[in-house]
Amino acid sequence: MKSKIVLVTGAASGIGAATAALFTSFGATVHRADQVLTGDERLDVTVEQEWERVIGLLLAQYGRLDALVHAAGISAGSPLQETTLDEWRRVLSVNLDGAFLATKHGIRAMHATGGAIVL
Repeated sequence: MKSKIVLVTGAASGIGAATAALFTSFGATVHRADQVLTGDERLDVTVEQEWERVIGLLLAQYGRLDALVHAAGISAGSPLQETTLDEWRRVLSVNLDGAFLATKHGIRAMHATGGAIVL
């Protein structure tokens, strides 16, 4: 893993943070991304331009991306019977659109060199 370049979304907490720590412990170069982080690490997984920016930065710096772990995901903040349609649409956007964009931009980044995408 020492020569691998890895992008982990949802890396500020939970599964994403644990995954980033594990890859780091194996010696990979890990780029942590999350909506709550700042600077180059900030990534709203529902915004395609942010995917283009983050992937572009990694490719410019390292020339490749070997693995993308898309761990970003949310649930509604209230019981289903109290969940508003806007809350529900946000859940779908993060969880489904985010997975689509991760896969789309991950494939583009890894097309020439190969790699792995985990959702």
